[in-house]
Amino acid sequence: MEIVNKLKKGQVTILGKTIPVVAVALLLIAGLASAGLLAIYGRVTATVTTAQAVKLDGYTCNADYSTCTVSDTIGEAAPGGEKFCFEHVLNNGASVAANVNFGTTCTAQTTGDCGGVSWSFYNSFGTVGPFSTSGDVLATITKEDLSQSIKWTIHINTSTTEHYGVGLVLANLKDPQHPFQVWMNNGNAKWQSQTLDLNLGATCWNTPVVDCPSGVCPNGINATPSAYSALNPDFTITVPKSLLGGIGSTFNWAMHVETTNQGYYPSTWPNDWCGSITEYAQESTVGSQISNPFTVPSGQAKDFYICYDFAINLVPDTYTIKTDITPA
Repeated sequence: MEIVNKLKKGQVTILGKTIPVVAVALLLIAGLASAGLLAIYGRVTATVTTAQAVKLDGYTCNADYSTCTVSDTIGEAAPGGEKFCFEHVLNNGASVAANVNFGTTCTAQTTGDCGGVSWSFYNSFGTVGPFSTSGDVLATITKEDLSQSIKWTIHINTSTTEHYGVGLVLANLKDPQHPFQVWMNNGNAKWQSQTLDLNLGATCWNTPVVDCPSGVCPNGINATPSAYSALNPDFTITVPKSLLGGIGSTFNWAMHVETTNQGYYPSTWPNDWCGSITEYAQESTVGSQISNPFTVPSGQAKDFYICYDFAINLVPDTYTIKTDITPA
């Protein structure tokens, strides 16, 4: 009877407290409403494990970059005037091209001054060609960047003619009056080399000729095959970049291919061995210079060189040079 009277008065006691009946009704209605409505229509979740897209020399970076830091070590006290180059590679594993920058800083341990130190970046040209010879011999030539040297590969396509040999002439444009040549001498069946002196006139044989036992020349040139074969269709000649002026230098070259007839590259070369260096093949660059920003295509690798130059009057000190490859 007491509860009925309280309801008539619009009040009810819950847990010792008197609450208006209207408030209790509103709470009940709110509870019914929230139980009957959807808060969302559905939910999508995605789980992904990320991977580094662009890697230097194949290394993956951690939080402090210690696992992707590569050291270029100059294993001697670098005297002023020297230049040292090191090859690296960037791999882009992403499905899109990556634009990157080189950012370099230098610190000097004692003087704090890096004014006599400079750095530059060069492309590796990879493999170029094939170049085709002119004249009576059908042959193809490719040129390949091997980091510290350049390799020419010659393939003679004719199958019915004796393949006597090949000859390569190179002109270091830092010293254009002294081009050099290496050839397989079909007369004595061995490789030989010679540095020319154009100041002495246009005869090819005005300087000493040196033998290259087993295809190894005193100036570091290597050639194959080491043994002569009259029907060998393939030859290689590998030349140190130091003979060509080093990375970043330019040089001219020409090639002579001999069977019972003769073929040559380039077609403008008169094939007289001692023509002007302007008659050789167009200039080749031992790694063209890279400027920021540059692009590494999707799924491709880009070989490059970092070169460090030290001024001839550089103050003796310990220099630390850091290069970061950053997104552009």
